[in-house]
Amino acid sequence: MILIDTNVILRSKQKSSPHYQEVTEKLISLVADGEELAICPQIIYEFYVVATRPTNKNGFGFNPATICHNIITLSCICFSYFCKLNTLKYDQ
Repeated sequence: MILIDTNVILRSKQKSSPHYQEVTEKLISLVADGEELAICPQIIYEFYVVATRPTNKNGFGFNPATICHNIITLSCICFSYFCKLNTLKYDQ
C-alpha cells in the first residue's frame, strides 16, 4: 500500500509545475503495476483547500466542482484497497 501525499496529488494537477510530468507518469505507472494506492481524509481536505484557494492567496485557484470531480476519481482508484482492508479486518 502506498499512501499518496497531498503534494503529489497537487503536482499531478498543476501543469505548470516542473514536477508535473514526472509525478503524473509515476502515478500512472503505479496504477498500471497494480500497486494499492491510498488516501486519507486529511489528504482530501488539504488537496481541496489548496487547489481551490485563490492564486493570490498561495493556492491554485481551481474551480471547486472540478476539484470535487478529481477527488471522486482519486477515491475510486483508492477505494478497492479500503474494501479489501475492511474485509480482512472483519473476517479475522
